[in-house]
Amino acid sequence: MTAPLSPPPIRSRRRRFLRWAALALAVLLAVAFLGPRARLDSRLPEGRAAVPTDLLALPAWLAASETKAGPLRPETEKTILWADPTSPAKTEFAVVYLHGFSATRQETAPFPELLSGKLQANLFYTRLTGHGQSGVELGRATANDWLGDVAEAMAVARVLGHRTIVVGTSSGATLALWWAATQPADEIQALVLISPNFLPRDERARFALWPWGRQVARPLTGGMIDWEATTEEAGRFWTTQWDSDAVVEMLTLPRAVEGLDLGRIRTPTLILHSPEDWVVSLAALRRRLPDFRAQPFRVVEILGSDDPAGHVLAGRILSPSTTGVVVQESVDFLASIGASGGPAPR
Repeated sequence: MTAPLSPPPIRSRRRRFLRWAALALAVLLAVAFLGPRARLDSRLPEGRAAVPTDLLALPAWLAASETKAGPLRPETEKTILWADPTSPAKTEFAVVYLHGFSATRQETAPFPELLSGKLQANLFYTRLTGHGQSGVELGRATANDWLGDVAEAMAVARVLGHRTIVVGTSSGATLALWWAATQPADEIQALVLISPNFLPRDERARFALWPWGRQVARPLTGGMIDWEATTEEAGRFWTTQWDSDAVVEMLTLPRAVEGLDLGRIRTPTLILHSPEDWVVSLAALRRRLPDFRAQPFRVVEILGSDDPAGHVLAGRILSPSTTGVVVQESVDFLASIGASGGPAPR
């Protein structure tokens, strides 16, 4: 007669439980860390309409393009400001302005106009996809769309001037850096970067770049994020409520630049920033400064900005008192590389 099987010892059962628990934990960690991450699609979008090479055809072409984009807030559309409005012509320099996330071309106005006026240069104000519209439209835009907007802006600049100066604020500055580091070296004559976004100051925002970050951000935020405008004009020209996907897309830009060799950028570069900036990380900026090999390369601290966040350092809306300083620093820097401007030789 066979004896009944006795239950396994308690120690054996414990070891078996621990093995299964370890396996389950490993699977959970794999799912967590191998989950989908938000990454920049750095391939320039295809299929966009070609920019006309006829300088005088540009305004109508841009207007038609903006009409297709849907309803825009007044004074936010892409536009060209001619050095000589009475006789539009190609100038020695063309200035391109790239605004920041959720903003529009009014962000630092009239700074770009004053700068281009000093250079006697044509100015192109672009509009990044989804901006100047509703938060829903901004949420539909992707960082790849914004790369396409920069490519279009550079094509417009080549028609407007012989050499291009790119001015960017915040995430617009990040886009400018991405372009300068990945495109032909002679594409840009100079970079003027205001409060460049290398990372947000609020570390909580960076969680959106973790695995499953996009999926987690939506329930945590309720799908929409609000920002309270400090002035009536800021409320008109900034989008103050947007889909959480828009923030995730924006964050892929500094993450992409984080992986770029900034030493490849030989374009003369001026960085203007404030140690009082509450929007972008000053530590991230300082960490990247030694990586630059641009000649010349200048970093200027702007103090006393009117912007409560210390971020937008020029413009009638948020920082009128420091606009003149930003203009002068930019003009002096550009003069140091021989950028005095004027009409193009005929």
